[in-house]
Amino acid sequence: MKKITDEMNWAMVDCYVSDPVPLDEADLSKPFVYDREWGIFYVPSGYHQSVQCMLLAWKKGYPSITDLLINDPELEAEVKEKTYSSAGKYSYLADKFLELQGTAMKSSIGDKLQVYSLKNLSFNEKAKFQHFEIFETDSLN
Repeated sequence: MKKITDEMNWAMVDCYVSDPVPLDEADLSKPFVYDREWGIFYVPSGYHQSVQCMLLAWKKGYPSITDLLINDPELEAEVKEKTYSSAGKYSYLADKFLELQGTAMKSSIGDKLQVYSLKNLSFNEKAKFQHFEIFETDSLN
């Protein structure tokens, strides 16, 4: 798992998210956001999109989603073109996170795992998540 800096830790505090737990040690009955590089982040109800946006920023080398949008004018323009509200912005960026390799999220509602595509998960990840009903968002496109 990757090291979390102090600045990243403050972003986690803002999202009310747990420290990451390795996939092999995680309690998958709880709601979570998963990223292969960091592990499972347990997420309180209503914070999945915020955590997904935070992780998208981290994967692009920024400590927060604000820093990402300030420093990536192409992404900022894309977000402005495709969304009309702050809530829409977070939803759009959360979906962008799920398009990345090795990412998934489990809601606090039901026992479904949301991924962009099963192709984005490794054999080990698919095995760990096999008991979930899988919802692939790329099938909506």
